[in-house]
Amino acid sequence: MAEVENRLSTHEPMEVENNIPVETQHQESEVKLQDELVDKLFTLCKQLIASNGSSDVYKVLMQVEELRPSLTTENMTVFLSILCPNEFINKQALLRYITPKKAVVDNEEYFRNGLPIEFYYLSANGNEILIKQEVLLLVGLLIQLFLLDSNLIIELNNFNKNEIIQHLFNKNQSFSLSDCDLLTAKIWFYVQLADERLKIKTDYTIIEHLLDHLKLAVLKHQPETQVSIICGILRAYLLRGDILSASEFVSKVEYPTNFSISTSLEARYLFYMAKIFAIQLDYESANEYIVSAIRKAPLHDEGSKGFLQIAYKLKCVVDLLLGNIPELSFFKNKIIEGEVIKPYFLLTKSVKLGDISNFTNIINKYKTTFLKDDLHMLSTRLRSNVLRAGMKNISKTYNKIHLRDICHKLKLDSEQTTEYIVAKFIKENVIDAKIDYETSVVETFKESVLYETREPQDIFDQRIYFANQIKNDCLKSLNYPKKDKKQPVASDDEEDIFAMNPETLSSLLNDFYEDEFDEDF
Repeated sequence: MAEVENRLSTHEPMEVENNIPVETQHQESEVKLQDELVDKLFTLCKQLIASNGSSDVYKVLMQVEELRPSLTTENMTVFLSILCPNEFINKQALLRYITPKKAVVDNEEYFRNGLPIEFYYLSANGNEILIKQEVLLLVGLLIQLFLLDSNLIIELNNFNKNEIIQHLFNKNQSFSLSDCDLLTAKIWFYVQLADERLKIKTDYTIIEHLLDHLKLAVLKHQPETQVSIICGILRAYLLRGDILSASEFVSKVEYPTNFSISTSLEARYLFYMAKIFAIQLDYESANEYIVSAIRKAPLHDEGSKGFLQIAYKLKCVVDLLLGNIPELSFFKNKIIEGEVIKPYFLLTKSVKLGDISNFTNIINKYKTTFLKDDLHMLSTRLRSNVLRAGMKNISKTYNKIHLRDICHKLKLDSEQTTEYIVAKFIKENVIDAKIDYETSVVETFKESVLYETREPQDIFDQRIYFANQIKNDCLKSLNYPKKDKKQPVASDDEEDIFAMNPETLSSLLNDFYEDEFDEDF
C-alpha cells in the first residue's frame, strides 16, 4: 500500500521519448509512435482536470476535434497503456477495442509515474488505483472517435453498451459532473449515432437506455446532456418511423428552457420537432420550427453545412405543402446551390406549373435522393398541390371542357375520379365553375373585372362621406367651443330657474325657508 501511495505522490510532467517500440505477439511488426500526439492527449487530460466551467470543457472539445484525424492504433495504445495502471480492472478491456493484439509499451511504469496525481484516486478499501471520472469521460470519447473514423461500427456499438452505458454512466453513481456536461452530451451523441449506423430499426434497446439516463441527467441538473439525449430519442423514433411514440414523448418531456444550451443542439431539437409536425400534417407549426432551426444553426461553421442543407430542403417541401412557392433567391443560397437543391428546384417548378406528368417523373427519377433525405413521403404528398395548380390553369384556359379531357390532361385514372376531384376543388373555392352531370362538362365562370362592378363606386362614396363628416365636426367645434372644465356643469335633469313661472318659484322659496327655520326650532 505504501508503494502505491509513493507512486501517486509524483508530480513531474510527462516526457515521452521518441520511437517507443510496442512489443506485440508478432515481434516483426514494430512501428514508430507519434509521441507528440500522445503528449497532447495527456495535456488535454490536465486541462480537463483543472477546468472551472463549461467554457474550459468546450476548449478541450475543440482541441479533441483538431487531434481527431491523427488518432491511430499505435498512439491510442500507448496513451491507454501509460494512463491505465495495471491494477485498473478495465485496462485490458479498453485496449481490446483498440487492437486485438496484446501490446506492452516499454517503460510504461516510468512514464505513468510522471503523470499528475490528480488523474487518480484510491478506492474505498485502498487496495486499487482508480482513474477519475473526468479523465475516463475523455478516454471514452477518444475511443468512440477512433472506432467511428475507423468504420468499426460493430465494435463501437459493443463499446458503448459494455463500457459507456454499464460502467462509465452507471446508474449507481453517487456524484454529478456538472462541469463535464458538454463532454457527457457529446458521448451520448455518438452512442445514438453508433446504433443508427447498425440500421436495426426493430431494436428499441437504445431508446430504453436513453430514457433511463435522461432521468439521471434531469436529477443531476445537466441541461446539455438532457437536450442531447432528447434529440437522440427523437432521432431514433424518426428513423424507426414511430411518429406516434415521438409525439407522445414530446408531449411529456420538459425542455430545459432556463439554461444556456448550445445553438447546435437547440437547432437539432427544433429540426426534429419540425419533422414530427410536418408528418402529422401540421404544416404551419412545422414551418415555424424549421425557420427557427435555420436561424439557430451556426452559419459560418463548416460542420453545420450538412445540417443546413437538409433543413433548407425540409423548408422547401413544407412551403410547397402550405401552398407557397419559394422565391428564386431561395435556391441561389450559397449553402444549397447547385446539384444539392436541384431535385427540389425541379419539384417546385412542376408544382408551380401544375404538370402532373413532370411531377411523377421527378419523383421517380430522384427517388433515391428523396429517400436519403428522408423526405420522400412528404414529397409525394405534393400531388394534390400539383392537381390544384393544374386545375387552375385549365379553368383559366377553357370556358367549357369535358371531364374526359381533364382526366387526360391531369393523367388521372378515370372520369369518376376526375369528377370527384373537380367537385372537391369547386367546394374549396379553388375554381369558380359548375359541373353539368348530364353532359359531363365543366363550365367555368369568367372572372369579373373589379372596375365593372359597383364596388369602386361604393368605396369612393364612403371616402367622400367620411371627408364631409370630418368637415362638419370641425365647423361645429368652431361655432360651439367646449365649456370650461372649471365651471360647474348643471345636470340635465335640473330645471332652468329663469324658465319657471312665478308661482312655482315662490313655492320653492317657501319650502326652502321652512326647512331652514325648522332646523333652528
